[in-house]
Amino acid sequence: MIRILLVHGLGAEPDSFDALVAPIRARVPAARIERPRLADRFPDAVDAVADWMAAGPGVVVGHSMGGHVALCAARRIGRGHPLVLLAPGGVGPAPPPGAVWAVWSRAALAARSADDYERAMRQLYGDPQHPWADRRAAVHRARAGTAAGDRWIERVVTQVAGVLRAWIGDASETPGTLYIVRGARDPMVTDAPLAALASRHPAGSFERWDGVGHMLPDEAPDRVAALVAQAASGSSSAEG
Repeated sequence: MIRILLVHGLGAEPDSFDALVAPIRARVPAARIERPRLADRFPDAVDAVADWMAAGPGVVVGHSMGGHVALCAARRIGRGHPLVLLAPGGVGPAPPPGAVWAVWSRAALAARSADDYERAMRQLYGDPQHPWADRRAAVHRARAGTAAGDRWIERVVTQVAGVLRAWIGDASETPGTLYIVRGARDPMVTDAPLAALASRHPAGSFERWDGVGHMLPDEAPDRVAALVAQAASGSSSAEG
């Protein structure tokens, strides 16, 4: 059995990996896949992933902020796990807090209209009309201006504050193997800090995938699953 943990990104839910689960099971039939809902407080999320890592060998797949959580957890426990980092945040020089809060503050999020939320969601995809973009955009549109939307805003604001307090910067001393991927059309993260991290890490690799954006689990599930299978093979060898 291969343990695989899928760690979602900022403001997302475990269903953000819906397109990825079947391709992983096809390539890693013995996988035990877990998709926790991250705690609202960033330190609690890191604690939860660190506890999962400490329980034994396995592969951690972190998307966006989930990649940042995985890096923080790996450094905390000091034990090597294969980490598949999909457009991870928190790497490289920290942005000015003012620039972050201009986008992610409570006031900025509350001021967005349903059209704004849909537009922002679609911009995360290489193809704004991707079928999964339609699904994600509909969710964001439906909760804009509702009580559910207010709860989501509070959650995001708390998470962002935690990320800024625990910005990882240079993670080249993170134990384990790093598989780092970025979509060429990703508006959220850039090549330079991710490629630099991979080049400085003793077991790091970086790939830039053309034609896709930030939402790699939705846009390239088969390619992500192949990378997870490669990481799982390494985890299995280490376990044996």
